[in-house]
Amino acid sequence: TGAFGSGMRMESLTFSEPGNEVVLKADDGAGHIGYSNPFNLELVDDISVALTAVPGSVRAGETITYTATVQNAGPSGATSGTLTDMLPANTAFVSASSSQGSVGHDAGSPGTVTANLGALAGGASATVTINLTSSATGTLMNTVSVGRGEADVAAIDCVSFGLAARHRPAL
Repeated sequence: TGAFGSGMRMESLTFSEPGNEVVLKADDGAGHIGYSNPFNLELVDDISVALTAVPGSVRAGETITYTATVQNAGPSGATSGTLTDMLPANTAFVSASSSQGSVGHDAGSPGTVTANLGALAGGASATVTINLTSSATGTLMNTVSVGRGEADVAAIDCVSFGLAARHRPAL
């Protein structure tokens, strides 16, 4: 329920199950009711990634741990799941691990971490943990991307970036 503006109402809806002949009902609570035309609701395959950092700030020489969580919303399984992390400048690679599949480091400066996650069932997730040390002051910007063997209709959530960890200056 809620107010209509100029005879219209816009909302964002999330559906978790498919359906046939779905009809939406809009009710403003003031006696104005409207119905959508019937439509079929199909779930689409979607894989996404979210990135976190602990601690939120570090001094030069301290370790920061990035954790990337890869989620397959399904409904179908994803084959050939991969995660790629172009490591931030002013960091040094320490280690990386994955909850499934394999993970490797291409020793550039600072390099790239690639996790080959393999198959990821619909509704399943995998995590990749990357430990780095910082070597300078400033802001760390880390970017990870994820892909699958099949098409992904919601590619916008296949990249997680802009995670910043402020380097604390030494006292």
